[in-house]
Amino acid sequence: MDNENICRECGKKARDLATLHRHLKAHKMSQGNYYVKHFPRYDKLDGSPIEFKNREFYFTADFNSRANLRDWLNRVSINEAKDYVRGMLLARKAKKNLIYTPSQVELRSLPMPGMAYMNGLFGSYYDECKTLGFTNKYWNYKFDGLWVPFSQAHEIRVDTREQMPLSFAGIKTTHEGLDFGDYRLNDDKFSHHCVIERKAIGDFYSTMSGQYFRFCKEIERAQAAGYYVVVLVESPFDSVYDFSRTLKRVDVIISPEYVFHNMRNIIQAYPMVQFLFVEDRQEASDAILRIFQSSGQFKALDLQYAYDIGNLL
Repeated sequence: MDNENICRECGKKARDLATLHRHLKAHKMSQGNYYVKHFPRYDKLDGSPIEFKNREFYFTADFNSRANLRDWLNRVSINEAKDYVRGMLLARKAKKNLIYTPSQVELRSLPMPGMAYMNGLFGSYYDECKTLGFTNKYWNYKFDGLWVPFSQAHEIRVDTREQMPLSFAGIKTTHEGLDFGDYRLNDDKFSHHCVIERKAIGDFYSTMSGQYFRFCKEIERAQAAGYYVVVLVESPFDSVYDFSRTLKRVDVIISPEYVFHNMRNIIQAYPMVQFLFVEDRQEASDAILRIFQSSGQFKALDLQYAYDIGNLL
């Protein structure tokens, strides 16, 4: 955008965007009102004005909702849909300097189609992304369904700081202080060095905002010790948007876009981390058992996609 640091209200040039945004207070304007007024953008499906959520979303989104994007893609030709989706992926790759193919939770947190649509469109989402220059962290789409049973000697170690520990059927639990994560099997070879970081929806929100840098340090400790981390949120993915309406800090709403932005940063920065959102605590318990009993298959596939298509539980 040409001359983006020049105020379109008064013509004053700001040092940078942050200074420009502070300057808008002199005009009693919010960022949203300013950009919508001076840089109007419209939904490609129905022509409605693009809603302002944040500056990045406003200038990259062509649709106000994933539903509008889906409807538009279904109306155009297959070739036009392919070209548009490729363009979305390449634009994001260039803008964010992405290395890894966007995962299911990344796609769902952005105005982009999910993996099921991508597979239907291209035949294989991973193959298409490879041709676009991404590195695939995963190569399988489904678990084979052969879950290895626990032995009598197996037990799940639960961190002593867990205030509401999950319960598990068919396996003992013990409580001890863990250096990182909340749940770990006492047999790292069997679990393929997997550790589970459980999050209630409020924990997830605070971890991806005010506790972000502390959590990155925890991930780095797990990485240095050779562990694979699954961040398991015991609430559905869309509950993040509902929770955001209840949370305020110093009268500033911490937006789900900000929270998801930090989540995506972690996914791209640490290839040994996955995020998984499930329906409730019972499913969280079931998911932990499945992951531990999968003979390491969790490292070869996208857990959220497997869950979304009913393959994990």
